[in-house]
Amino acid sequence: MNPQTALYSGIRGCVAGERIISVAPDGSVYPCSQLVGNIFYAGNLLNEDFEAIWNRNNIVKKYRDFREKKSFKNGSCGKCQAKAFCGGCRVFAEDAIGSDPGCPEPLYERKYAEDGYDVIADIQDVIGYTDAGFPYATREEIEKWLEEDNNRNYPSWMNNI
Repeated sequence: MNPQTALYSGIRGCVAGERIISVAPDGSVYPCSQLVGNIFYAGNLLNEDFEAIWNRNNIVKKYRDFREKKSFKNGSCGKCQAKAFCGGCRVFAEDAIGSDPGCPEPLYERKYAEDGYDVIADIQDVIGYTDAGFPYATREEIEKWLEEDNNRNYPSWMNNI
């Protein structure tokens, strides 16, 4: 699968500090909901400006920029054909720039390369269905979201939440 197909299919890799951060009930900020703890602490929204945390905090930057590190580029994730739309999970790698030991690439290729694979149906299965069996999101809605969702930006419908 090429990066454009992956983006269209909604496949993103690690987005810690790039598209998401995690905010604890006490206002503490972390680069990802899986990276919560003292060593991942990036600041607190109760006494720091969000923009400063997002743009200047070293912890957030570390996870945002891991794909640019030489050790990542030379590692198995950096050399992988899926690196443009994956990057592996930093939590499972136990290292901001290391390789993901649970890399699903062999399974990934089988699932998405199958003849007749329907990304819309797959997304509908994830979103769910009403008790009457109707999908919460129609094929047309999902197609529109996928068209809007380019270059790692959230679809516009997410901005209204």
